[in-house]
Amino acid sequence: MEKGWVAYECDYLQSASMTLEYAYEDSCVAVVAEAAGRGDRAAFYRARSGNWKNVFDPSVGMARPRWRDGSWLSPFDPTALAGFTEANSWQYTWSVQHDVCGLVAAMGGREAFARKLDEFFDGRHFTADNEPDFHVPWLYGYVGLPSRAQTRVAEVRRDRFGDRPDGLPGNDDAGATSAWYAFAAMGFYPVAPGEEWYWLNAPAFDRVTIHLEPDRAGGRAFVIEAPGASAGKVFARGVTLDGEALTEARIPPPAGGRAAVRDGGRARRRVGAADLPVITGERSLRCRSRARGGRPTS
Repeated sequence: MEKGWVAYECDYLQSASMTLEYAYEDSCVAVVAEAAGRGDRAAFYRARSGNWKNVFDPSVGMARPRWRDGSWLSPFDPTALAGFTEANSWQYTWSVQHDVCGLVAAMGGREAFARKLDEFFDGRHFTADNEPDFHVPWLYGYVGLPSRAQTRVAEVRRDRFGDRPDGLPGNDDAGATSAWYAFAAMGFYPVAPGEEWYWLNAPAFDRVTIHLEPDRAGGRAFVIEAPGASAGKVFARGVTLDGEALTEARIPPPAGGRAAVRDGGRARRRVGAADLPVITGERSLRCRSRARGGRPTS
């Protein structure tokens, strides 16, 4: 890693995906270091979390295995498994959960990012049976398209999961696949575990109660109410958290995030045919950079 990436010679099966995963892990270490008051170490790991850029090839707009001398593995086939663990470049390119705005900028901005997401899903590259791209449907929310995120989540729930013995799309992998469905059905998802917020989608149920202290009578609970959701309505038209309206398709810190779920509360959603403008408008944009190489803002 002295070069900032795992060279293809070091591991022909997963060099690029290892680089991406190490970068995300470094970002999580930075969060812990900062919480522990170790600002120096936090800065070190946060800087190293940018190593994902070292396997992002701007000429193809995707993650790509790289040789030790800095040259790219050629020819490039985004559907090939070479350099990616149990996946390919299509599935792993999005594994920059800690710096999605940086990835948006690297791909050329919001519109280019959204087009790439559409190409990813419409080309049937999304895999509901393996973890690398579990978070990708919610990435639309970063570029102001939460309604499209909700559509993709609803499609995956409908088409890839069922209530028969073969209802999971693949190996449950210690419960990871079931956990994806549980989050998607409840209506929120941790795009970047280790950070403090959840991205939202319309739930599959009219009411969900998460018992935070199941062994304690009257213990804390987080309640999600979405009247009409069980009828198949896939858009959250408005969201309130403990009576306060949210203006974004996420529960952000410091107003809520994981603390809101952890401490208990009530989230209520109106579901219907389309998002309200307040959710799809400019204020919902987490990433505003348009040009490759620009500095994204959040």
